[in-house]
Amino acid sequence: MGVSLGSGVLRAQIQKTPQELENVEVREKLGTTLPKDLEFRDETGAPVKIGDYFGKETTPVILTFNYSNCLMLCSVQLGGLLDAMLEMESTVGKDFRIITVSLDPAETHRKAMDTKVHYLERYNRPEEADAGWHFLTGDAESIRALADSVGFQYRYHEKEYLHPAVLMPVSPAGVVSGYVYGVKFETSELERVLKVAAVGGTSEAAQKFLLACYHYEKPEGNGATAVSLMRYGGLAFVVCLFTLFGILWFRRSRAGVSHVTGSN
Repeated sequence: MGVSLGSGVLRAQIQKTPQELENVEVREKLGTTLPKDLEFRDETGAPVKIGDYFGKETTPVILTFNYSNCLMLCSVQLGGLLDAMLEMESTVGKDFRIITVSLDPAETHRKAMDTKVHYLERYNRPEEADAGWHFLTGDAESIRALADSVGFQYRYHEKEYLHPAVLMPVSPAGVVSGYVYGVKFETSELERVLKVAAVGGTSEAAQKFLLACYHYEKPEGNGATAVSLMRYGGLAFVVCLFTLFGILWFRRSRAGVSHVTGSN
């Protein structure tokens, strides 16, 4: 009965996912090499290719997909990344780099520069980070091709982009090394995945769950913005694990009672 309860909880979570968020997910592609010929513009407006950031460099990269006009999730995610970076001994631009790709093809490099400056002003090592944190803009085809190459699934809906919250560590050679989910990040976890990426290894995510920013209208017409829990990887496992512990505890308790009764 406990297992069926766990399955019911999982089904309930999935059924609550709005239709608009279907296929807004991550299909992990560990070991995949990024398409290095894809063309973008950096925050200065200079034309660049993804391959410009790999091969010659010897430091790992954190790849993120965000955009400056995101209603909620992007600023929370990048803010969470920045908070973790402030506690790290490693330095952006020296020990690792970040590539933030805008999901919005209408975003200009000037807007991307404003966003970059916003985060660098909060970072206590702005000189190194200026050369190590890149904010790229591009056309819809290039953005989609890069996102598809790493399994990052998103969609446009009612003037916003619905997308998951995930960081992707990438090796110096441009190979996807791992996935780190969420909007708050453990410093130790970031340090770990960057070390793995630095040597070209791959690592499984410590936690697998997806958050997606979704603006919806309630039936009565009141607008609301929500961070919707789409899928919680391992939910069924956790529920079943606690159920199993409960069953074992119950049986042990029954056995103890029977033993005492028998002794009397």
